Amino acid sequence: MKNLRKNQGITLIALVITIIVMLILVAVTITIAINGGIFDYAKRARDEKIISDEKEKISLSYFNAKIEKRAEELDDRDFQIALDSQVGEGKTNVTINDKGKIKIVFKDTNHIYIIDEEKIIKQDPLELHIKSSTDLYNFATRVNNGEDFKDYFVYLDNDIQLEEEDWIVIGTPGDRDTPGQVFKGLFEGNNHKISNVKFSNSKSHMGLFDINSGIIQNLNIEGNISSTTETFIHGRYVGFIAAKNGGKISNCTSTVIINNLGGIEGGYTSGFGGIVGTNYGTIDNCITKGQIRTHGENSTSTGGIAGTNTGKISNCKNYAQMDIASSRGGGIAGESGNPQGTPIIEKCINYGNIKNSGNYKGGIVGELSGGIIDSCANRGEFYSENQNNKAGGICGRIRRDVSTITNCYNTGRGYYVLGIFSGIAADYSDNPIIQNCYTRETFANKESRKPTKSKFWCARISNYSTKFWKK
Repeated sequence: MKNLRKNQGITLIALVITIIVMLILVAVTITIAINGGIFDYAKRARDEKIISDEKEKISLSYFNAKIEKRAEELDDRDFQIALDSQVGEGKTNVTINDKGKIKIVFKDTNHIYIIDEEKIIKQDPLELHIKSSTDLYNFATRVNNGEDFKDYFVYLDNDIQLEEEDWIVIGTPGDRDTPGQVFKGLFEGNNHKISNVKFSNSKSHMGLFDINSGIIQNLNIEGNISSTTETFIHGRYVGFIAAKNGGKISNCTSTVIINNLGGIEGGYTSGFGGIVGTNYGTIDNCITKGQIRTHGENSTSTGGIAGTNTGKISNCKNYAQMDIASSRGGGIAGESGNPQGTPIIEKCINYGNIKNSGNYKGGIVGELSGGIIDSCANRGEFYSENQNNKAGGICGRIRRDVSTITNCYNTGRGYYVLGIFSGIAADYSDNPIIQNCYTRETFANKESRKPTKSKFWCARISNYSTKFWKK
């Protein structure tokens, strides 16, 4: 019996030792795998596969474009069309470099390729790292002096708080005689924050960047614009990420305090936005927070994301509280549209309350003048205070035959004193289309706050062939 217990004890000890040895071996194996580069090898293999696929798509596009063009020389536009058919529109950017060679940038991977004598060469980007406010000022100075950084990846390595003086702006707008200085590279924010971005003096363009023709991503910004009744901001385009965007801005957050009160002498802003003043490129997955208050006599378009839009805005949210006296104001854009109907606003949500003392105000867009609003929602309250006001849960005014609002809903309660008021669109002209939209029908008088059943849940649009649905 004692021998049996002794043998069981020895067996248990041996089992424990075996388990310990196995755990040590597993740990050693993992360490060797990491240090020996097995995971690195897997990553390299994946990267090589992506590069191979990209080169193959470039090659197919290049020869398809040459066959279609039937010419020895291709311009960047011809090649961009051919490449879009292979990888999808907006996925790449094709330009001609300083040496006359075709340059391709894949926006999702940030890979750069050059076509040189029909050879596809991957080009490693130049890098610039910004670690301090001094570095940021020096970068701005270089852009303002003529460097566009189109072959650079610019990395923000730390949170940065700017000095108390007004920000100098990265880039210049130019004029009729002198071209502006434009950023064309990639600015990677690494989810860091630039704070204390301030403007109190008049500039024609105001923003962290002036004109963006590159890519700005993963950046957080905090700042303020302030003026009194004596010192109106005279900026033509004002946005905290960029005054004007013709490139791509994605995954950026702007926390702003805007108090633009205007003066007796007035002032003028064409586009005033939490992210950009005007957008003719792409804005995706961006957020605005804070407060936007614009009371300038000659301010035309104010939006939580963009003042004006002729490009594409998608997956964006506005939480900023808005008090707007400009002629057009919206939670996402003040105005969106062109005669061709190409601008798109999709999958966006407004949570901010909108006080309306101007003309056209909407939870998503103040005025849609040609283009698409699709799959958007307004959840913020909106107010109408003037007999000339036209306020809608989605859009204040919709015009042109090429304007469409589809698959949108408004659950924000409206409060009114005077004016035309509705859940989807308050005013229209021409023959726009509104389909598959839902709105809360209950609005309330602002003074009494007593609810009233309003038939103006889609005011003045019922004569057209539309399809609405209500819950």
